[in-house]
Amino acid sequence: MVEADPDLTVLTFQVVGRSQKYNLAVEQAAKEVESIRSAFEKHGIARSTLKTTRFDVARDETYDSKREKRIFHGYDATHGLRIELPRTTDAGAVLDAIATAAPGASIQVSFEIADRDAFRQRLLAAAVEAARRNAETIAGAAGVRLGPIAMIDYGWSEIRFRSGLDYSLNELSLSQNVADMTKFEPKAVEGQEMVTVSWVILDGS
Repeated sequence: MVEADPDLTVLTFQVVGRSQKYNLAVEQAAKEVESIRSAFEKHGIARSTLKTTRFDVARDETYDSKREKRIFHGYDATHGLRIELPRTTDAGAVLDAIATAAPGASIQVSFEIADRDAFRQRLLAAAVEAARRNAETIAGAAGVRLGPIAMIDYGWSEIRFRSGLDYSLNELSLSQNVADMTKFEPKAVEGQEMVTVSWVILDGS
């Protein structure tokens, strides 16, 4: 197990455009996205750093059991977005601007590790060191010595690069006092890896 302080504030947005007409639903969602991009730009954050993670248009329908038919209500155009900001960025001020620019957007804030490869290498090194310490303790208790390594078995495992602390902000909370969220300190990111190491056992003498 290894812990690391997150160094990224990750904001994910979802905007939905609704209309009886397909093109108007898409246009409405696009306007919300443009408002968000403009808000970032005003804070000196390049609009190109806001990436699309999802886009789809679905028919909004319900089934009327009395009339035995599906009732069409319109189209829902959903646009998902993600941006990674350094922890030094005033996320509260940015979210405040987003709340004004696009009050209909749903927003989630999380905290992640930027250099994922370095974090994984730390985990692997720590796992091997833990295996050696455990093996030396067991060998010493058994009155034998560790010889050369005979085998190392490592099966890739999925690692969390995200803190267990995140925030989901709705329109109400955003309109009250967004900047207060920066007073919270995110939990450390916890990673776990498993490595199996086999040693040759030597006589204790």
